[in-house]
Amino acid sequence: MTVRFTSTIRLAVWRISLWSALWCLPAPGSSVDFDAASATIEELVLHAHRYGTTKEKRENRKRASRELYARGVDSLRYLMENVHLKNDAIFIFDSKLVRGHLTDHVAANILLDFLDSDEEDTRKRAAYLLGFCETPEYAHRLMPLLNDDAVAGAALRTLGKWKVSSAAPKIAGHLYHEKERRRVLAANALRDIGDDQHAIDLIAALNDPVFTVRKTASRALSDLGGNVESMVVDELPESRGLARREMIRILGRLKSRRAIRMLRKMLDEPELKKDAADALVQISPKQAAKWIPE
Repeated sequence: MTVRFTSTIRLAVWRISLWSALWCLPAPGSSVDFDAASATIEELVLHAHRYGTTKEKRENRKRASRELYARGVDSLRYLMENVHLKNDAIFIFDSKLVRGHLTDHVAANILLDFLDSDEEDTRKRAAYLLGFCETPEYAHRLMPLLNDDAVAGAALRTLGKWKVSSAAPKIAGHLYHEKERRRVLAANALRDIGDDQHAIDLIAALNDPVFTVRKTASRALSDLGGNVESMVVDELPESRGLARREMIRILGRLKSRRAIRMLRKMLDEPELKKDAADALVQISPKQAAKWIPE
């Protein structure tokens, strides 16, 4: 309660300072020029994110944006120090800095400093932005965050983008998490890693009660390749309901010839006929015309 109250007070103070600074800026049409080179980073953020309702404001916004990005490291550090205040301008500028104005290693070295922040939102943002840096050598810094409930989702995403196969066992465990979004992120991360080691967990996720989780797991299995085809073929006879329909679709996308016999039998089952027919067409378009009744 104390931490939340303190953060709320800090946010209120920061917003007041923003409005105060805006109030003191030269009025539209004023002859006073905005000197971006001598401005503080806070002033640069204000001008760069300000509505361009006049020609002067639009020019100031361009100058402020250029200077903000030119200061690179200092700008990103300032933004990360204030990112927990959840200001839209910060989310825009920190992302652009990381993705287009700093090298991966330079950006990563700054972001790593914020993984240990006392602010949950700061840790989360740092972990998320690291996903845009090709720096998998820092995976050991993110692995502990898989146990940090507030940050685990961002850590899952980044470890997946980095294709850290050693993280796959812990990532697979999040397929059983109570939060839908966490399960979706886990399935996407396993897909990005591209290792079929935990395909059985993704197959289990085809029984998930939530549509988005089932579809994400299905997509992951379709893209993984490897032993997925054999595993789905083996599981298909015992599957039921929505999971069975997803397996049929997966086998179609995988063009599984091993599944043809089972799929042809399913043409006689009204609830499976359409999915089975679509899969057979994907597997063998020419032969499917003979198998599928009019």
